[in-house]
Amino acid sequence: MTGPAGEEVAARTAAAAADVVATAAEHAMHELGVADGSRVLVAVSGGPDSAVLLHVLHSLAHGHRWQLVVAHVDHGLAGAKVRAEERHAVDALAQRCAVTLHRVAVPPGELARSAAASGRSLEELARQRRYELLRGMADGDGADYIALGHHADDNLETVVMRLLAGSPGPHAIPTRRGRLVRPLLALRRADLRHYLACHRLPHVADPSNSDGRYLRNRVRAQLPSLLAAVPG
Repeated sequence: MTGPAGEEVAARTAAAAADVVATAAEHAMHELGVADGSRVLVAVSGGPDSAVLLHVLHSLAHGHRWQLVVAHVDHGLAGAKVRAEERHAVDALAQRCAVTLHRVAVPPGELARSAAASGRSLEELARQRRYELLRGMADGDGADYIALGHHADDNLETVVMRLLAGSPGPHAIPTRRGRLVRPLLALRRADLRHYLACHRLPHVADPSNSDGRYLRNRVRAQLPSLLAAVPG
């Protein structure tokens, strides 16, 4: 279907999908034990998933008296142009939602040098540093929780990566660990993209997400064909 009728159908479909995201996120926050009136630090990278996370929590905040603040960690890994675009997207989202923004930057190249010197995975080091910095910002702000934008596809990729690494488990991403909560973990990437399009949220697609040097990207690229081969 094309033309105005097709556009109307597409808009209704996107709106219905956006409602699904909001309902699932609200249910998840309740199940995670995030009480009304809590102060929540929302980790926003500038990418599509965290843009949805902030917007949907903002849409629910009034009804639950949540006090939201934004935290942006610049890992210093991307090029200057991409990092500037991410900062601009995060600024735009924070302004749109009228919330306070905290930002911290890792000096460019520092994580790459640490990975080379230690022999550890750059992905692992970046994740560890991100959580350290987020917890530091939460402590300084007095936040009760730190909300992260992981979704079901991230979870599946993580399970596969940990199995490939021979990890004894647990393999899945936890919905909550201490102050860290993941209210989008039951939702698929496609659900979040519908929400993103419906609300026209500013975001940046990080080109490093297609970089084959990173294990997660290789797993992500192969998963659709692997899943298609599984009966049912």
